Amino acid sequence: MILISSLTPDIPSAGSIILRRHLVDNPEIDLQVIKTEPRKWTLRGILRRILGRVGRTKLSSFSQDAMVMWCGGWIDGELPAPEGVEIPSVVMTVAHHEACYAAMRYAKRYQLPLVTIFHDWWPDIPSVHGPFRSMLERSFRELYKESSLALCVSPRMKEVLGPHGNAKVLLPIPGVDRADKNCLDTGAPAPFRLLYAGNLREYGSMLMKALEVFKDHPDIRLEVRGNSASWPESFKKEMEERGLLLPYASRAELNIWLSSADAFLITQTFEEKDVRLMQTNFPSKLTEFAKFEKPLVLWGPEYASGPKWARETGLGLVVDEERAEFLKQALEQLCENKEEQGKLSQAAADAAAGCFSPELIQAEFVKHLNELDYERCEDASSPRAANGKPNKSDGVGRKPFGLVTACHAGDKYMVGATLASMRHYCPDVPICLIADGDVDVSDLEKQYDLTVLRIDALPSKEMREMIGASYRVKLAAMWEGPFEHYVWLDSDAILWGDIRKYVRKDLDFQIFWPEISIPADAEEEPPWLAHFYFNLSELKKLDPDFEWRGHPYFSAGAFACRRNAISYEEWVKMEQWGKKIPGLFEFQDQGILNYLVFSKSQRGKMKVDWTDLQWSRSFEHHHLDEDCENSGWSFPEETSKATVLHFCGRKPSTLDLNCYSRPFTIARLGHHRMKHSKLVAWGQVLREDAVFSAPKVWGKIKRGFGAG
Repeated sequence: MILISSLTPDIPSAGSIILRRHLVDNPEIDLQVIKTEPRKWTLRGILRRILGRVGRTKLSSFSQDAMVMWCGGWIDGELPAPEGVEIPSVVMTVAHHEACYAAMRYAKRYQLPLVTIFHDWWPDIPSVHGPFRSMLERSFRELYKESSLALCVSPRMKEVLGPHGNAKVLLPIPGVDRADKNCLDTGAPAPFRLLYAGNLREYGSMLMKALEVFKDHPDIRLEVRGNSASWPESFKKEMEERGLLLPYASRAELNIWLSSADAFLITQTFEEKDVRLMQTNFPSKLTEFAKFEKPLVLWGPEYASGPKWARETGLGLVVDEERAEFLKQALEQLCENKEEQGKLSQAAADAAAGCFSPELIQAEFVKHLNELDYERCEDASSPRAANGKPNKSDGVGRKPFGLVTACHAGDKYMVGATLASMRHYCPDVPICLIADGDVDVSDLEKQYDLTVLRIDALPSKEMREMIGASYRVKLAAMWEGPFEHYVWLDSDAILWGDIRKYVRKDLDFQIFWPEISIPADAEEEPPWLAHFYFNLSELKKLDPDFEWRGHPYFSAGAFACRRNAISYEEWVKMEQWGKKIPGLFEFQDQGILNYLVFSKSQRGKMKVDWTDLQWSRSFEHHHLDEDCENSGWSFPEETSKATVLHFCGRKPSTLDLNCYSRPFTIARLGHHRMKHSKLVAWGQVLREDAVFSAPKVWGKIKRGFGAG
């Protein structure tokens, strides 16, 4: 059980106590709690700390608005990959605060079942502004939809959340400790003791009114225990002096005090703003107090879950009027009716042994876990399952052809354009997105129906370290990808038309380039060869037979390839060459890729050809201007030539007037218009460019001051 939650078993709260009873006290569960507060000094971590401090000021609502938009995004980088396991594993969270959304993304990233506990209607709790509450509710319902198992605290919670393939009702689990038998009735005359323990903040107004009504009652004594920090000092002092307001106590002391009760008070608020909260939650004190086998008195509106349960089962006394005088009247009648007291006490005992039994509730919890579909993960015998990091692309059923691209956190804003162009011009072709680092791509996965291949989920540690955080990420598709044959595009490249009819399936590697770069009869090495590809003189020492002339030296940002056309072992050998001779290969993967393609083709070990299918910014763009003029700011349905547009070098930006980028901007707008209006799409593009440009502008300013 991998717990990623804002509520954890070590926090002193009702929800955390329930987690402890389910997880910590259960020998069947191997629990791993992953902390979600920022520990790394990253920009996201610093911003999270700032928002936390703002949240303790008068600007708290604005801080919470920002938290809603962020959706726990700062947590993703704090989460380690799952450790190697040989047993079924799940991710668990509680739908409370922001960590639950990070848990949802984590489960999706590593293809683990997600178990979510829905205790409260969280969207109604934070103090946020109206539009953000709607946003919060959409996220809350998405979490429910994405959960493999949704554990709802009440039937009404399940009903309001809506249809789900695997939603179950699981009541709050009580402790296993029993009533202290030393507190049995001695027969001596004493006031009827009505006890309340729990939340004194949300229910403070009700409880203070009740204490005021009962404080001088000759036959009924109401005692309240909990954190009264929010109560007026004068009122607290009076009730403490009377012995009616008590502080926190140890579990043993609390158990003795609870065992002395003649009845228990369980409250739910009458506040109009809390209607849905009261309808959907289930008072944990109901299950907790029933084991003391004394009458349960439920004071709350008729629509609230507690009073509704008590009416339907007959297992409690309901007071559904807000004024404390009605509670007083009901208690006076109960005091005079010994038969009713006995009946309600027996009802509590029956509930404690039945629907509120901790053993039965825990058995239901474990049963639901065991019924999860663990086949969503890898077979436990596979290398990936042993690594704890399954890839969605595994299995014998690889697809014959697809499109592949990649992104990390820094260029995710660009890859949306790449994906939009793929889906526009090749709508029925499957797409694989390689995710490098802790970038969250769950939104793209859903939007474009992607297969996601994560670098940190590759089976070999050596492979992960070699290709991660570099241009080599494209190699994951060659060795671990979901397609037998594929077209690769960098995240700064887009399709400009449907190129499928030009992709040759008879080749092992198809170069996308318009010309032979070095004539077959050339006598001199061009200077750009050493700059962009490799040091020829050093390479010839290692491979004297390599023919370097007569090839279309290409940019590695776009090509077509058969899976495993270049083996992992062949590539590792080249990396070792590069370590022995610094500067042997240039531009990370580009020099090695060109050398291996041409040398293997020369030796007859790879079938290679080239096609004019890649445009680079150094080429003329008159035909692209014509395409754009005919289509405005949308993808042209007919392009002058189907090709790949590769905006390598300076990244395309609307704020860089010296950088030709209109087709790429069209693709970015196409991505955002899938979710937004044209105006909002433009706003998103401009915002992304401003964020990308800000560090450069700031750097120039600092250099300017330094020069001055």
